[in-house]
Amino acid sequence: MSAARKEIDYEDGLRLVRRLVAAGRIAVAVRWADELCRHRPEDPRAHNQAGLVRQRQDEPQQAVTHFRRAVLLQPEAGEVWANLGRSFRLSAALEQAFRCRRRAVLCQPEMPEMRLAYGLDLLTVGEYRAGFAEYEHRPDRKAGLARYAAVGLSAWDGRIRPNGRLIVVTEQGAGDVVQFLRFVEPLAERGMRVTVACPPSLERVVRSAPGVEATAPLWPSGPLPGYD
Repeated sequence: MSAARKEIDYEDGLRLVRRLVAAGRIAVAVRWADELCRHRPEDPRAHNQAGLVRQRQDEPQQAVTHFRRAVLLQPEAGEVWANLGRSFRLSAALEQAFRCRRRAVLCQPEMPEMRLAYGLDLLTVGEYRAGFAEYEHRPDRKAGLARYAAVGLSAWDGRIRPNGRLIVVTEQGAGDVVQFLRFVEPLAERGMRVTVACPPSLERVVRSAPGVEATAPLWPSGPLPGYD
């Protein structure tokens, strides 16, 4: 078999592992990933794949071994650092998980998923200011802001304006909406007029919250005049 053919087989093997995982054939994917690691022990991609399938097999400690090898071979791979951090977290090694998530963000600060994961770790340990700053990078927020920007509304700058009209958008599940509605009242007490955009199923409970002046459909279908 020629060298070129061996290269094609190896690359096909990497793709095959991903397809097997997607199909739910985890045990077969593990065997293929291990074979790739034996074939190319110095390729970080093989160890990253092996770590991912071990995560899916609920074996985070074995996944840690593979991800550690991968980051030694490719220390600037933010995605692999993030995978290692997740395995540490699943192994209840929270301090190591925190360090890996931070390293992932330093390697690839443009990746919102990594910033979100790091933010959640910061919030978990009570670092609220830094944690919420990182949480602002979540993909849901960017998508939501884009939909409101399309009808002429921009993100609030945090300034209090007496009689200023603010539309607060719910983007999480019902439990989170109920929990965080309490932050509307301080805005109203400082003079802001607050409308909450929410799903129809939550309108009744949202309207009952102190400080909520009105509700609105969650996603606008046209211009929303009158809001600051």
